[in-house]
Amino acid sequence: MAPLHGQKTIHHFTHPNHILLEINDDNEYLCDGCKTLGSSKRFRCHGCDFDLHEYCGICPMTLSSFMHPQHQLNLANRIPQATRQNARICDVCGDSIEGLFYRCKLCEFDVHPVASASAARTGRGAPLDAAAIFLCLVYGL
Repeated sequence: MAPLHGQKTIHHFTHPNHILLEINDDNEYLCDGCKTLGSSKRFRCHGCDFDLHEYCGICPMTLSSFMHPQHQLNLANRIPQATRQNARICDVCGDSIEGLFYRCKLCEFDVHPVASASAARTGRGAPLDAAAIFLCLVYGL
């Protein structure tokens, strides 16, 4: 599908062979970046049925955050479950991490990209913050 006039497009390292188009609808989808549910605005490859949360599509490779002020967080991509040995849990919402996530290797602090964005918008982000848990659980963030 060709972009409409003014429609935002991105290239993303998780889907390098195609351009992703910005879509804004209320259909629920599974983000192919962080592997959590989403609805509303996203980036999509229609031909491959590939979707990214808006934030997963534009999130920076490194992040400085009040949630973990001691060190910078680095964007990582979790390998498929069959080939790994340890569980990884989001330190903001408590859900399992699959796919994209921010990580501090020194402290083993991990957070979903969308949970980090939600915490930044609310100004809250201490581990297990109620607002972030609500967003992660109810909206799949």
